[in-house]
Amino acid sequence: KADMIFTGQTGWMQGWPHGVVLDAMINDFVSGGIEGAILDSWKDEQSEVIIIEGQGSLVHPFFPGGFEIMAAGQIHGFILQDAPGRPHLDGFSGFPMPDPGRVIRIAKLLAQRPLIGIGLNHEGLSLEEVKKAKTKLENRFKVPVEDPVVDGVAKTADAIEELCKK
Repeated sequence: KADMIFTGQTGWMQGWPHGVVLDAMINDFVSGGIEGAILDSWKDEQSEVIIIEGQGSLVHPFFPGGFEIMAAGQIHGFILQDAPGRPHLDGFSGFPMPDPGRVIRIAKLLAQRPLIGIGLNHEGLSLEEVKKAKTKLENRFKVPVEDPVVDGVAKTADAIEELCKK
């Protein structure tokens, strides 16, 4: 059994039962808000797995909230979301997309936890380009790479299950 902790407005508007809207919180209370949502999830659902939605990027100059989520969530692993078809950060043409390897190295250093998988955002890519991007990322990082919209997330779910067995 699994539950998800939302961390943004969309999860809240969709009616997910557990989470916090990080953008609306005073930074001093972010960690406690995340911890409280995790505790509420555990009390209500008694899930074996709690997935915490990410926000921004560890290297995003305007939305770097990822570390707070990793630290307060006491994560056991992380999933990177990558959009290889984007030339720059969404809405910020002066900032090129970061190399996923750099983001993964930073996340591993901060969290001291493994990369579980990579979610691929297919925006701006043909189906053939998606296949090439997935193969390239899988070969480079040795983790499942899935476009959740096209592929679903079965391989990533299997990787989470394997992590839980350790």
